Amino acid sequence: MRKTRTGLTLLLSLALAVGYASSAFSQGSPKPRPPVMRPDAKTLERWEREYENAPRAAIDELVRAGLVMATDQRLGAYLSLLDNIQYTPSERNQGMCGNCWVWAGTGLLELALQSGLSIKDRLSIQFLNSCKTGDCACGGGNLTMFASFYNGQGFAVPWSNPGAAYIDNDGICSGSCGSVSRYPTNYAFSSTLTVQTITTTSVSQDDAILNIKAILNQGKGVWLSYYLPNRAAWDSFYTFWNNQNEMALWNPDTYCGTEYDDSPDEGGGHAVIVVGYNDDDADPAKHYWIVLNSWGTSGGDRPNGLFRMKMRMNYGCSMPPYTTARRFQSLGVSFAGSCAYSLQSANASVSADASTGSVTVTTGGTCSWLAVSNNAWITITGGSSGTGNGTVTYSVAENTGAKQRTGTITIAGHSYAVTQAGVPPTISGRSPTPGAADVAVDTSVTATFSETMSAASITTSSFTLTQGGVPVAGAVSYNGGTLTATFTPLSNLAYGTTYTATLTSAVQDSEGVALASSSAWTFTTVGPAVSGGSGGGGGGGGCFIATAAFGSALEPRVAALRGFRDAYLLPSTSGRAFVGLYYALSPSLADLIAADESLRAGTRAMLTPLADASDALLGAKAETVGMLGWLGAAALLLCGIRRDDRPPPR
Repeated sequence: MRKTRTGLTLLLSLALAVGYASSAFSQGSPKPRPPVMRPDAKTLERWEREYENAPRAAIDELVRAGLVMATDQRLGAYLSLLDNIQYTPSERNQGMCGNCWVWAGTGLLELALQSGLSIKDRLSIQFLNSCKTGDCACGGGNLTMFASFYNGQGFAVPWSNPGAAYIDNDGICSGSCGSVSRYPTNYAFSSTLTVQTITTTSVSQDDAILNIKAILNQGKGVWLSYYLPNRAAWDSFYTFWNNQNEMALWNPDTYCGTEYDDSPDEGGGHAVIVVGYNDDDADPAKHYWIVLNSWGTSGGDRPNGLFRMKMRMNYGCSMPPYTTARRFQSLGVSFAGSCAYSLQSANASVSADASTGSVTVTTGGTCSWLAVSNNAWITITGGSSGTGNGTVTYSVAENTGAKQRTGTITIAGHSYAVTQAGVPPTISGRSPTPGAADVAVDTSVTATFSETMSAASITTSSFTLTQGGVPVAGAVSYNGGTLTATFTPLSNLAYGTTYTATLTSAVQDSEGVALASSSAWTFTTVGPAVSGGSGGGGGGGGCFIATAAFGSALEPRVAALRGFRDAYLLPSTSGRAFVGLYYALSPSLADLIAADESLRAGTRAMLTPLADASDALLGAKAETVGMLGWLGAAALLLCGIRRDDRPPPR
């Protein structure tokens, strides 16, 4: 059952928290337990409404697009804005004052001051503590209350103000608003502060992460307020903070779905700022947000006042009756006299090779800026800082991987995206080989690649076979196991003909990286009657008529006729033409002979002396065909290439 408490109850709970902490010290506890914010039910409901109704944070779409292209799974993605905040970790300590919300909000102002004016300065916590009317700042608040206060003041106060020293860490508000605000170097705002909600709920985990990263990559801090449902949960977090170092990873999902207990000293909230992220581990479960706290250094175990929070969390975590257990927000703020910066371009694309580049920064003559690389493979070589107009130069390491990658350089709060191509795939083998001759007419054309390819990109449009510029009809396939693409003609190729095989740059690997350029090669088919038919042996395959007459391609006289054809007719252009002419006529004649025994006998009688003569000539190594015209003509009449492997009828 939910309980509604009065202001007296709130003070009582705060007193209990302070009493508990005092008791812990009295018992010799070496480390403090700072109070958390424990607003009443009505206040919590109001905070939830204000969060849900806040306008959405403005995200630079170019920045987000660069993050999308890079993907969250890439290694080496790192960003930290911590160096943009001027602070001493041990002094960033709220003590026993529950004003974590003031520390977190002031951190956002400090980042905006650096981004807008290139001024790295500490801003006063005490200013709000001293000037807040009504209840004390130690009683807790949210980002809306923070913005409302500063909109009423119109300026922020530097820590160096003699009256701005933090004195409320004992949990008792003190000090004077006037003494803090009367200082000549206050930082005036040029516009109204606006609270903006970063979209992390009702979207995918990937989108939630991208939206937070996009704000950080714009040079802005991210306000994070989170709730834990009961005392046991807070005890667990205190143990994490006080007994582990900054390398430890906190998982905030443990209590998702647990009912929030608003009894005194049970459920509560805390406000911190996210100042960066790290995706350096191959395991996405180990990616984390870099979170700046306001609880000092935990006795030196947390020298930077930081903790790591699991990035792959449940961003829709709820603690009934409250629907949002953690809230990511941004603060829209600009200071008077803020410098305007522009970059020559927002992005650059480079090849996979090592290269260099530059980008021009344009701003006012007194405006200073910094340039920081957010990726290890991008190195700033010049112009890491400057005043007025300037140029940032950088080098890009060779990309040895197949994947395209995108990194960013943050310049004066603007993101400059560098997209580097992956290593393009190559063709490691071709068949027939380039320039091959005497290629069988029933061959298929293959290409083997250096890596896994996209089967969808290998089509009859991107993998072609042509003869004299005329496409050859065929089918294309891809075998991912052997990394081989195959073009299979729908019919045998022509004899003694040159063909061109082409793979265009439309062919891509599995990551969408295309061949660097189109690749073409030629080969020439064997002359007529050389496709290796059922006759077997030699370069010429079987003889139609001789095989039909003698009943076997292995018969010695068939072999003699085949040898004469291969040795004396096919090597010459006129001989191949002569053979090709007869090849078109011989199959039907051979079928007639094979079907009639009398024709077979007569043909054998005629062929026997021709075969003997052929055998003799082959033994004598005759060198001319002209002197053997009668023999060539007779052999041509009786010898050809089979179109199929069917044995002749007996």
